[in-house]
Amino acid sequence: MNILFDVYYLYFWPHFAPIWQQFQTLRNSVSGFATFTTEDHPEALQLSRQVLEQAGLTLLTGRNEKERLAALKEHTYDLTFVGGIRPGFDVIRNQSRVVCAMSHGLGIKQAYFTDSPEGADLRFTEGPQHHAALKARYPDLNIELVGMSKLDPLVQSDRRRFDAYLNRYGLSKDRPIILWAPTFYPSSLEVLAKPVRRIAPKTEYQWILKPHHFTMFPRRWKYKRQYKLVHRLAKNIPNLTLLPPHEYSIIPWLNISDVLISDTSSTVFEMIAADKPVIQCTKYKKRWNHYLFPSRLYTKRLDTETTEQLEYAVRIDSPEDLESAVERGLQDPEWLREKRRTAREQLFFQLDGKASLRIVQNALSLLNAADTRAAGD
Repeated sequence: MNILFDVYYLYFWPHFAPIWQQFQTLRNSVSGFATFTTEDHPEALQLSRQVLEQAGLTLLTGRNEKERLAALKEHTYDLTFVGGIRPGFDVIRNQSRVVCAMSHGLGIKQAYFTDSPEGADLRFTEGPQHHAALKARYPDLNIELVGMSKLDPLVQSDRRRFDAYLNRYGLSKDRPIILWAPTFYPSSLEVLAKPVRRIAPKTEYQWILKPHHFTMFPRRWKYKRQYKLVHRLAKNIPNLTLLPPHEYSIIPWLNISDVLISDTSSTVFEMIAADKPVIQCTKYKKRWNHYLFPSRLYTKRLDTETTEQLEYAVRIDSPEDLESAVERGLQDPEWLREKRRTAREQLFFQLDGKASLRIVQNALSLLNAADTRAAGD
């Protein structure tokens, strides 16, 4: 059985990795393939190759997109998993018997819905709220509620393994850890840089900065500014650790940290799954077109309709509110806990560490049904 993962960017892989691990436990022979864009930063491409080869996957790539698509056409796939509509989807669809789609991030962006390919045979959803919203938008799409595969390792945590992460960066489990994980856009990075630079050095807390993939592997000038900024912060703040690019999965750091600071990142919801305090900055550095037409930010890019009724985080509208929010989150972890639990029930289906198992079972069932129909013909 041939299985393909469309790992377009490396940050898709934490969603796929638990699924691939489940397939490897099957008794029947399984061959795994992976493809990813050739248009990422050269260092990102090198890291993607390293990670996916170590996972035991055959890479389908090339020196450019034309060669990558040609490599995809050299094989057929029984099952393919995609994280959204990306260049090459038509080729993947043509070469695959069954295509399963899932989101590469459960954030508050419209991409959750616009990246859902109607050409997929099956679309997996993470929780009741997004399941209902997706069903309303795509009533004819075959949708299955399974949970979030990326969170399986969060539930199946190994304390000794996380202690190794602490030791790797000289961190102590006896002092509070604050995780700051801004996305690339709309981002809190530029807005909160100044207050973090002021607050962090005067605390005994350990600050961890986990930027987005695009920030650490910048190909555009706007992200190159972010890249320089995060490195300046790491250089000037003694108790701030900038995680290197090979720490591409944030899951271990959700278990390790006590409080999360973020913005429109999927990390916000993932920390809710860990049932820990979240500080969500609602002030962003906007692009010029969103300054001129601010409504476009909230109608075209952000999904306020699905998430506005969820009360799961301390929302700060001003950078000056950061310090008090951090102190409150550390001193009173029970703060907003009941609301977080309510949000968890709406956002996630069965946080039991078995979402990837359900995904594999559903995908195999669909494949078996296809085999039965083919035999009948």
